[in-house]
Amino acid sequence: MNNDKRQTHSIMNTVERCYEHGGKLVKNLLLILVIALVIFQVCLHIPSLRGYVSSVYKLDGVLVEDNNVKDWYEKLD
Repeated sequence: MNNDKRQTHSIMNTVERCYEHGGKLVKNLLLILVIALVIFQVCLHIPSLRGYVSSVYKLDGVLVEDNNVKDWYEKLD
């Protein structure tokens, strides 16, 4: 009976360590993602970097032909 308690206690300690380690990993990952988001948002405000960060910015002012826009709808018919 005493052996079963030791084994259960050992398993619980292992699960607790894995839980704590996983929590730290998730917290660090979330912190890294928030920092990356802030950096990319700041880069969008710098005109010289805006073209590298956003491919849509390169298309600013380029006219879209109506025929090309309607092509995708005609293919669905």
